Amino acid sequence: MGYREPRQWRSQQTEKAFLDAFDRLLLTVSYHEATIAGIADEAGLTQGAFMSRFGSKQVALERLFDRFCQAVYQALTEIDEGPWRRVELTTLLEHLSKTYEALVTQHWGANRAMHELFLKTGSVSPQTKQIFKATTVMLYQQLEARAMAHLSPEAVFAAAQLLVTINYNYVLRAMPALPEDSEARHALIAKLMAAALT
Repeated sequence: MGYREPRQWRSQQTEKAFLDAFDRLLLTVSYHEATIAGIADEAGLTQGAFMSRFGSKQVALERLFDRFCQAVYQALTEIDEGPWRRVELTTLLEHLSKTYEALVTQHWGANRAMHELFLKTGSVSPQTKQIFKATTVMLYQQLEARAMAHLSPEAVFAAAQLLVTINYNYVLRAMPALPEDSEARHALIAKLMAAALT
């Protein structure tokens, strides 16, 4: 039996308790070290309830990662609907970089765990692909508002890929050569994105 979205309040609260517990555990242990027993214990619930709700640890991780995805989508919507169409492109790109780094940091455990799965399986999750797509669409709309819609889809995707990948890897401590100073780091990322767009 596959995962089903909880409809009743009690089921929603049970899912939330498990996901909150899983998130806390992932701050101190890797995805592979986290056990269903450990998650259940941290949540104050049973392993049986966990299996009944999710069916597997990977499904629970996907649900946890959905929290990050929803936060990204909300941030992209707020940027696209906000005053950002009237600022210089470089200012927008720096803001995007800061926003994305903050979201990855806030959801660090889920992102690190998804990275562990990627390293093991070599496949990119559909959720990650959707983040790239949503970021590319929002960036294209921002460029369109600046009369830059003539840019190729490949260039816009490359800029979105730089935004997502560099910030993601920086937060996961995989790019230690980037400037430690936040302003300098995001200015550099914005410069790289702008170069991809030209």
